[in-house]
Amino acid sequence: MKSQNWKSTNSENQWVWSIYSIVSVLFSLILVTGIACTASPNSDAAKINVSTNGPQSETIKTSSEEFPVEIVDDSGEIITIPRAPSRVIALLPSVTDLIADVGLSNRIIATDDFSTLSLEYMDLPTVGGKDFIFNLEAMVDLSPDLIVTASSGTSELVTQLRLIGIPVVVLDFPADVSEMLSALRKIGVIFGSSGQAERLATKLENRLADITSKIVRQKPVRVYLEIDQSTPTQPFTVSKGSLHHEVLTLAGGENIFGESMGAFPQVNWESIIQGDPEVILLLDSSEYNLDSTPNLASFTEVSSRTGWEGIQAVKNNAVIPFPPDLFNGGIEIIDAVERIAAILEEHSNQLIQKENNR
Repeated sequence: MKSQNWKSTNSENQWVWSIYSIVSVLFSLILVTGIACTASPNSDAAKINVSTNGPQSETIKTSSEEFPVEIVDDSGEIITIPRAPSRVIALLPSVTDLIADVGLSNRIIATDDFSTLSLEYMDLPTVGGKDFIFNLEAMVDLSPDLIVTASSGTSELVTQLRLIGIPVVVLDFPADVSEMLSALRKIGVIFGSSGQAERLATKLENRLADITSKIVRQKPVRVYLEIDQSTPTQPFTVSKGSLHHEVLTLAGGENIFGESMGAFPQVNWESIIQGDPEVILLLDSSEYNLDSTPNLASFTEVSSRTGWEGIQAVKNNAVIPFPPDLFNGGIEIIDAVERIAAILEEHSNQLIQKENNR
């Protein structure tokens, strides 16, 4: 077979790639070999609608031992899975993290270039992925019975895989915590581990409720979260419709760009100065990213930006590097809520103490 590489051309993928390069963990493309999964709308298998947009109570309709099952993935495709997958290729961190979270990483036989940076998958073969270019021939040679991939940047690849008969399940990057939990439950259905996934999801729901119940501030803390400033003076941030925005809100923050156009807007310094954030969180910091990442941020660098010296966060030393891998789309997102809530609580307490000392 002639070697073929497929590259996504979706205009939104430039930003998606920026996130994954910062995180330095692009998730594995899950190739599950040996299980002949087929797309069959009329199959007599137990039908399960596990769309992440549906109510969680409807995402699981079968026990973990019941196969075959049918799922509707996030591309709208109906996929029949005759047996629990045992040979999988997983693509992109939002997918591979969830599979590992449920304890199923031993089913993965190959990943992408960036997922192999994770200790969980570093010894596995890679099928490409840098700049969303994948090695189709390598995937075919691995004889997978299933591929599980994130939707961002992979639409052309998914089309080609389905044309040659390799079954693919597509999962969207979660836009909120509810979608992450639904995707977690979906992974459980796909792999025949529904009970295990459901117990984990319920535990996470309870933990999140406990975290948010302890936030008692009178008003939210204004927050600016910087994802990437590879274009100097025009960094990317987050807005309504993104998982990041919901995390800030759940943690008791007020996103200064919460009403901006698009989930991940590119903004300018003037608008940030005008928003006057009380806390700045840096996902693009030198503390958590590879030295090769362009224009890494730090407290010193942020403080030296023209006009930023008057921002409340800068004046109060509240410019804080934050680990970007907590936003990969896996269960670590609950850790992100907890850590940001603690940061905002500490900031509020410091301001109250300053007021009391006057």
